[in-house]
This record gives sequence, structure tokens and C-alpha cells, in this order.
Amino acid sequence: MVKVKSLAAFLLLLVIFLGSCIKCKLPTPEFLPPPVTDDGWQVSSLSAQQIDVSKIARIDNILKNDTSFSNIHTLTIVRNGYLIFDEFYHAGPFGYHKGDLTTMQSVTKSFTSLVAGIAINHGLIKDVNQTAQSLLPKLTTINWSSGKDKITIRHILTMSAGFAGNEHSDSLLPAHFARYMFSKPLAHTPGTVFDYRTALTNTLGDMLTTALLPLHLSLKKFMDSLLFQPLDIKKYQWFYTDKVGEPELGGGLFLAPRDMAKLGQLVLSHGRWNNRQIVPAKWMNEATREYFHFNPRYWGELDGYGYLFWHRALVSNGKTFQAVIALGYGGQYVVIIPSLQVVIAITSWFPEDKNWQRPLLFIEDYLLPAINPA
Repeated sequence: MVKVKSLAAFLLLLVIFLGSCIKCKLPTPEFLPPPVTDDGWQVSSLSAQQIDVSKIARIDNILKNDTSFSNIHTLTIVRNGYLIFDEFYHAGPFGYHKGDLTTMQSVTKSFTSLVAGIAINHGLIKDVNQTAQSLLPKLTTINWSSGKDKITIRHILTMSAGFAGNEHSDSLLPAHFARYMFSKPLAHTPGTVFDYRTALTNTLGDMLTTALLPLHLSLKKFMDSLLFQPLDIKKYQWFYTDKVGEPELGGGLFLAPRDMAKLGQLVLSHGRWNNRQIVPAKWMNEATREYFHFNPRYWGELDGYGYLFWHRALVSNGKTFQAVIALGYGGQYVVIIPSLQVVIAITSWFPEDKNWQRPLLFIEDYLLPAINPA
């Protein structure tokens, strides 16, 4: 009889306990900070940087289990200069798996913008108003008097050189980038019309190669010694190069997502990385300024363009956040939001570049609501 009463009392207490927990919220899981490596990042937790952990938990679950987001492969978040989230979700193109370097596609262009600024800072290029002709002395068969003598570095960086043709009709890997591009006739006065052309960015490599002749340095070594090494980027690959092995600056770079995010941090820190000025602050301000504004939006999603950087206003919960963006084919993104001191890097692969804008919408719908004001 005593045992029956004890069992009844236990069951009554269990019912009361379970009933009281029906209204209890389960504890929100905490994510460990990303591991500390030799890549120079300082790490921190989500909560320490005012990120709503419960909303990140939902995002993590969606990316893992919702097949409509299976094209998104990695998500990396930086806030206040700290790496706070770096997760792999799905395999990608080129046999990409966790720990591999991943394609940057045209995010490479924004790294190229940094290289141009470094070259100007070292006096190898006078300024953005220097003519392309002066940096392409081997193009002796070009009819420069047709107006091409007016094309400057600024026009190259802002995609406004004025050449006939378009991105889809261009050859991206011709035998000689600059000769291919400058053999085209002009369709517009340089500096007047924005026309996105990867082949145009590739010609900048030929110009930089000429500028580096006094230093007896290859473009690869210049970029390694003055950009990648100072940024603690130890592993990278130029998947696409020209016939003499020089990098294809329009889209040939492969990086780890953690290193990809450093591009965004350089924008937020005005060119500094771990107390070292890598890119002149003046250049970072010029490069990320908007020189062309699009109305309607370019490709339906983008508001403006700087020196190989995009602009877009992100809208979430009725609030607008101005963002500077490095964007690559298939859905590669480095999204910089200065007002929140946030960098979001996403790698993804949408076949035939369809739905490439989904990561942007994902940021607006899911990520921005998780970021509390500093």
C-alpha cells in the first residue's frame, strides 16, 4: 500500500512538472565561436556581438534541412571586426567540399580594385585618370585616335569604357585580354554609359603588368606580397590564368570563405587589417563610392556601381540598410553593411545563374532581423 501511494505521488509530481513546462521555452542553443587559426581573424560569439542566437538557430536549421536553400553552400558572418560564424552546409561546383577553396567568380573583381589602389599608392600608376593607352605600349595596331585614347583607368574600373558588344558576346579568355578588348569599336563616349564587362576587367591585368615592369615583378607576386600575405591569406588559387600564367582578374580566384570575408572587413576598416594599413583609406573610400546609379535596378537587384564594387539598399522589417557588395556569378557574395558593422559572406551555386539573387533575399528576410543594433 505504501509503494502504491509513493508511486501515485511520484506520478502526480511528474504531471505537475510536465504541465508547468508546457509554457516554458526550451533553451536557445549557443553556437561556439569559429576556431582560431593562423589566418589572422579574432573570433567571438554571436551573443557577444549582439546577434540573436535563436534566429541564427532557425537560419542554421533552414540551411541544413530546407531543400529550397540547398544551393547555398557556406555562410560566414563578421561583426565589429570579429569572425562570429563560419559554417559549411552543402557541397558545390568543382567538387567543392568542406575545407576546400571555393570559386569567387566576379568577387575577384573587387579584389582587383584593391590591387589597383595599391599600385597607385606605390606610384606605379599615376592615378585613375591615367590613360589606358599609356599602359598598353605594345598595342601599336590600335586606332587610338578613334576616341580610345580618352579611355582611363577610371573608365575601366567603373565599367564605362564605351566598347561595342556586351558581356554575353565577349570572349572571357582570349589570347591577349587588352588587344581583344581595344580592337572593338566604341559605341559610347567613355565614361557616359555603364556596361558590365568581365573582359574589360581582364584588360586591367595587362595594364598592371606594364606598370610593374620597373619592379621586375609578376602580377602574381605583386598581389601575393602586397595583398594576400598582409591579409594572412596563405591558401588561394588562380583557377583561370592567361597563356603566360598571369591571373584572370575578372573571376579566376579561389579562396576559403574566411579569407573571402576579409574583403568586406577591409571596407569597414578603411583598408586596415590587424592594425596594418593594407590598402590606402582614401582608395577604399573612392572604390566603394557610387559612380553609377541604376533606376530601374541593374539586373533587377542592384542599385549602383563603384570601382568594381556594387551597391544595394537592403530592406528588412521596414528598415533600409545601405550595402556595398562584391558579387560573383552563381551566387557568390560579400555583403558589407557599414551602419551595422557587419560583413556577410555567402558562397552558393545556382545553375545557369538562375535565382542568383536568392542569397540577397535570404539576407533581407532572415539574417538582418537577427542582427541587433550595436
